[in-house]
Formats: sequence, structure tokens, C-alpha cells
Amino acid sequence: MFDGKLVSFGDASIKTGQNVRQAGEDLAINQPVFDAGTLLQAPEMGMIASLGLDSITVNRRLKVAVFSTGDEVQAPGTPLQPHSIYDSNRFTIMAMLEKLGCEIVDLGILEDDESIMENAITKASSDADLVITSGGVSVGDADFIKNSSRETR
Repeated sequence: MFDGKLVSFGDASIKTGQNVRQAGEDLAINQPVFDAGTLLQAPEMGMIASLGLDSITVNRRLKVAVFSTGDEVQAPGTPLQPHSIYDSNRFTIMAMLEKLGCEIVDLGILEDDESIMENAITKASSDADLVITSGGVSVGDADFIKNSSRETR
């Protein structure tokens, strides 16, 4: 209640030391603050600052190249052609990788051409830590991913 000069909290009783944290109560000396691989977001940044640190050593984000394959695969937002499907897998994969904090190299949709796929996998392998593909691993005549990935190892 506020009477114009004072604020009162009714019958609330306050005990000595209540709502006070003692130094070292939340972390023991030499105790790790975060597990290895922890994604640093707002709460982690606050904890780092609360420890008085103005910089820390981190590992860079995992860099992942992603592409879909197939002449039947179309980009969303285009008119769907007969015997075609929209490229949904790549967007799902990229969203999951983004949630994990990965840096994404989006290589789009690659046509069913063995040399294009080999070149893409070779370049992606040198530019990224990991390559994820969607499509082209069946038994069709134009499914080149399995052979292309063996060639580039």
C-alpha cells in the first residue's frame, strides 16, 4: 500500500539474509560454468559477464553445406510442374541446423548431373565441416550422390 509517503507490504516479514546470495553460492571455485559445446545465448552471456570476463575462448560454429538434388525438385514459390515436388527437405534440414547454431552454406537444388554433383561435393567438402544432401540416393539412373560422394573422399 502507498499512502503518499511510504510504501508498506502488509504483514510481510523479512528475515535477515533473505533474498541475498552469498559469493560463491552458485558456482564452486574451478567448477566449469558450461559444458563443452554449449551454445552461447543470452543467459550464458549474462553469466560470463557476471564472472567479470570481457572475453572468452570459444570454438567456431560448425559450418554445414546443404543441397537438394533432382530435376523433379522445385523451389517453393514457383508453379509446380507435372511430376515434380517442392524442395521441403532442405528447408527442414537448414532450420534444424540453425537451431543447433550451425553456420549454413545453402547450395540450393542441383540438377541430376553427375559432374555437377561431384564438383558441388568437392567444393562443399573444402568449404564446410560437413555436407548434407537430400535426394539422389535411390537406384534410379540419375541418382549420382552415392557414387559422387565415394569419388570425392
